[in-house]
Formats: sequence, C-alpha cells, structure tokens
Amino acid sequence: PLVEYYIIEDWVNWCPSPNGGSKTVTIDGAEYEIFQLDHTGPTILGTNETFKQYFSVRKSKRTSGTITVSDHFKAWAAAGWNIGNLTEVALNVEGWESSGKANVTKLTIGTGSGEQQQTTQNPQQGQQQNPGQNPWGGQMPWGGDQNPNGGQNPGEQQVPQQTAKSTGSKGKVQNGVWTSDADVSWIDASKPMVAIAFDDGPIANSQNPGRIHNALTKNGFHATFFYWGERIAGNEQEIKNAFNAGFEVANHSWTHPNLTQQGDKGKSEYQRTKQALDAIIGGDNDYLLRPPYLNFDSGVGQAVGVPCPNCGLDTKDWDGASKDQIVNTLKSALANGSLRNKVVLCHENYDSTAGAMEEFLPYLKSQGWQCVTVSEMFKAQGKTMQAGQLYDECR
Repeated sequence: PLVEYYIIEDWVNWCPSPNGGSKTVTIDGAEYEIFQLDHTGPTILGTNETFKQYFSVRKSKRTSGTITVSDHFKAWAAAGWNIGNLTEVALNVEGWESSGKANVTKLTIGTGSGEQQQTTQNPQQGQQQNPGQNPWGGQMPWGGDQNPNGGQNPGEQQVPQQTAKSTGSKGKVQNGVWTSDADVSWIDASKPMVAIAFDDGPIANSQNPGRIHNALTKNGFHATFFYWGERIAGNEQEIKNAFNAGFEVANHSWTHPNLTQQGDKGKSEYQRTKQALDAIIGGDNDYLLRPPYLNFDSGVGQAVGVPCPNCGLDTKDWDGASKDQIVNTLKSALANGSLRNKVVLCHENYDSTAGAMEEFLPYLKSQGWQCVTVSEMFKAQGKTMQAGQLYDECR
C-alpha cells in the first residue's frame, strides 16, 4: 500500500519534475517523461512514512483522450522500478489547486490475462475497482477539465456498474453519405488502427466464427463480417452473436456472383441479403457491401447504392495461405506502416484464418494498435463514405 502512481495529462500551475534520472517513453502516440520520487506523508496505514511515487507526465498537455494504463505500468517496470504488490486499486481523477471536472466516459478493467472483467460507459469522475483484481490492461477514455478535488488526495470515487455488452452498429445512407450509429468513444484516433473484415459467413457446423469472435473480444477489438445471403437460413445465431458482440454486420450479396456481370440484378442481390439481415438484427438498415471476388465498377456501385469496402491488404487465406503466412503478411504490413487505416481481406471459413487471428490480434494490441470495424474506422477519424464508391482504406 505504500506506493502511488500518477499519470499526468494536463496541469494548471503545478507539475512534478524529476529529482534525478528520468526517461522519455512513447505511449498512446505521445511522449511522456517517467520518473520516481520519494514522498513523505500520511499513508493508508495511518502512519507517516517515506514511500515511492511513480510519474508519467505527458510532455504535450491534453484535456481528453484515451489513457492506456497498462502501458504506463509496463514502462515503469521496464525501467527496472519496483511497482509493488497489488492489494487495492483506485483509479481517480484529481486536480491540484484547480477547478472543473474530468469525466471518465468508459473504463475497461482486465485481469492479468487481458480478459475483460468490468466495463462502464457511464460518465464518472473517478473509478474504483474491487480489491485484489488486476487492472493492468485497462484503458480509460476521458475528457473535460480537472476535478475540483484539490491536493494529492483521491478525488470522488464510484464503483463501476456492470453493464451489458454493447451491440454492433447500424448504418444508413442519407443524401448519398454513409451514416453509422457506431460508438467510437473507446477508440483513440491518435493511435494506429486497422479494419479487419471477414467474408463468406455464416458457416454452418464450424468452430471458426466462434474462434474469431473470441479472439476479437478477448483483445477488446471489433471487426466487420460480410455475410453471404444464401448461407443465412439456419445459421442466424452466428450473425446474432456477432452483432451482440459489438461487431459490424455487412452484406456480401445473395448468391456470391461477379456483380460486374449482373447489371440491374445486382440490386436484388444486395436487397435479398439486406432483408435477411434486417430480420436478424432488427430495423430497416442499410449495409456496407463487399463485392464478391472484389469485382467492382460504377455499375455495381449504382445498383447497390451503398459504400463498398474492398481490399487494402489481402491475406491470401482464400489462396491457401497457412496460418504463419497470414500472420507474417499482417506483421510485415504493420512493421512497414502499410497496415494503417487499411481494410483487410479475410474469410471466416478457414482454420488457418482463425488460428492467425488468435496469434496476431494479441500481437497487434501489444504494439499499441486498434482493430475496429470499417464504419468505426471512418467515423473515429472524421472521414465519410459515399454511396456507390469503393474503399480500400480510410483516407
């Protein structure tokens, strides 16, 4: 209990400074100066003692964004500092001789294995976790000014309420522009992201969709699933599961034809699948469409009347790529920067793809990246998609 950790994003007239050595690290796309100080004062034991304080101070101040708490702890540990034995954790928003407030809009708390334990999307002025649970791996989007509680004592604390898992987004074309109700408050637009999308589901009697869904959820990610209309009957539950997990449900035509050879029939290919998807997730929705075989022209765009995310990176899973080959393709693109903001082509009907996601997604997260749906990627970055247009990336 005799240790304190501070992540300082914004300050008014006081900010700690190193007394000795410090290091500069990059977290959430920005530079922080990390250092440790000896502090003498009251402790939770009721004694007055000298104990360690650990600081990460953002060099460029900000008043909103996402704080990936786990990355700060990793930086402190990598510096060789003793980060203590965990007995109780309180995540507090506080200020020093300042006024205003800072609302925590969403807090995700995980266990040591990275699996989500608690999530709240209710605005709070501080979050406290039950003793004995490990919060390292949590992210805390926040916004506003500073908390009115002065000094270095914890600010107002509220125990987060367990909330239902958010459902996937729904979309509509309005005046030729794609609009989505996707919640992007959990996405940090300053951090790199990619939209991995899966074709050719739902897949009857296959464990692959469940493996892919689990790999995404375990890492706090979302993805877009393009469904083949003829395969929907009898496999509705897979689509419900995807939507209930927060993923984006999308359209891959009814019979999976080359739409450039369909003429006006392309519209019915889209509409039949739309109606089947509407019956599953409810409402009268529009759906993004990925053209089968990636074949697209202006006639296809006019017939379907929705944006068409295509392929910014091809994993070649459809061409027999092994799990390791798929992972290497993705890692290479991540390393050279070409993965950023791309729409990635995958299919859910290959064991190799499911295995690749189980290996690659934790790696993607460890590198500070985000995997989001196509609609989330565009919305989070303030970009729009036009009806009838092809998109390989967010630009």
